[in-house]
Amino acid sequence: MSGRGALRNCAEYAAAGMGAFFVDLLPFSWATGLGAAMGAVAHRLLRGRRELAVRQAGERLGLDEPAARRLVGENFRHYGKVAAELCRLAKISDREYDRRTAYGETLKLARELLAEKKGLLFVTAHHGNWEWANAWPKANGLGGVCIARPLDNPLLDGWLRRVRERRGLRVIDKAGALRAALKALRNNGIVGILIDQDAGPRGLMSPFLGKPASTETLPVELAVRLGTPMLAVAAVRAPGAASAFTLRLAGGVVRARPGADPAREVPRLTDELNARLGQLIREAPEQWFWVHRRWKTRSPAAGGE
Repeated sequence: MSGRGALRNCAEYAAAGMGAFFVDLLPFSWATGLGAAMGAVAHRLLRGRRELAVRQAGERLGLDEPAARRLVGENFRHYGKVAAELCRLAKISDREYDRRTAYGETLKLARELLAEKKGLLFVTAHHGNWEWANAWPKANGLGGVCIARPLDNPLLDGWLRRVRERRGLRVIDKAGALRAALKALRNNGIVGILIDQDAGPRGLMSPFLGKPASTETLPVELAVRLGTPMLAVAAVRAPGAASAFTLRLAGGVVRARPGADPAREVPRLTDELNARLGQLIREAPEQWFWVHRRWKTRSPAAGGE
């Protein structure tokens, strides 16, 4: 690591630590209000990301420019709230988490699927508050594992890992995650994974919000190999609530067909998961991560971004 890189990492970590300190001093609603304000500041300062989000949201949702800009403004404020909630997530009790979370049919269905003794794959996106979504197993007396790519800043990555572990999650690095995920599922555990970021040349091109995008196939490969059921879910912020979420389930259970050819089954299931996550995003588009270059990898059939 270069000296400049180390200084930048330390500066980012110090800024995040200072922000977390002040967030901890405030009531929950005030903390998320501060987060929304900081998100609005970021919206003004991060011109490149803002314009990327406006362009992508307009193209994928069919919005005119004024509507896309309004949505992106809400989007930045939403993720300011997410940052504040993340600072508080490690410290709230299971009881408070439960009070702030509406499970709908997700929790009941998850328990029924775990009774099959094949584990459960919890597939989500950077939509709503994904860290909140990953915390539901521990709050309900269940074990959980999440597969995650380490952050570029190792200091912030260590902090985030500690937050997740305090919520009862064991973190598996995405690189080389197959063996650990197989073990967790064979022990009838819950494995959570996000599949909505560009997977680069190793990913599978699959329609996402109507445009081919390179997609992570690990959960599908595990489902085909073990027969593990999958749920496409997001913790979506409730309208008008500071920090209240609903675990929104897109459709029912997603399953691999027994004995199907993996070469056909993996693309079919990947398309299905992307379609379901896209459905959730369209229901609350201001809560998805539009600043990410989701369509960066180019397809032979359709250009990337």
